[in-house]
Amino acid sequence: MQASEVDDHIKRQIQVLKSALRDDILRRFQEGFKGYTVDMFKLAHRVTLRDLRNLLVSYGVPVDTPRRGLSCADALQACLEKLPQPQASIQYSQQPQQSSQPSYTQPQAQLQSQYQAPSQPRTSIQYSQPQPQYQASSRP
Repeated sequence: MQASEVDDHIKRQIQVLKSALRDDILRRFQEGFKGYTVDMFKLAHRVTLRDLRNLLVSYGVPVDTPRRGLSCADALQACLEKLPQPQASIQYSQQPQQSSQPSYTQPQAQLQSQYQAPSQPRTSIQYSQPQPQYQASSRP
């Protein structure tokens, strides 16, 4: 493959990925670049690779940040090898609840004793009415 072919393919895939659903982006990326190697990514222009990486990151795909010793091509290749994360789903159990009270790992009496008010009554603070500092004189 030539550099211009790789660059054009990446640009087309960027457009395809922009129209993909957010939840489907990693799978679509992996399908679109199936068989790509680091050397193939390195044929593309670095700005095109950066655009692809930024698009993936904006869609929530964890792609390593290029840094010294890790090029954008290396980061994209590593992303190709990632296994797609399963969709988070809520599993509801079919077992009926025995009671409406939640189960506790500690006995209820022990929990209550931890949170009871102190046995000694609190002393209350009594405030007196403030006294005026100046008295009004009755001079004419």
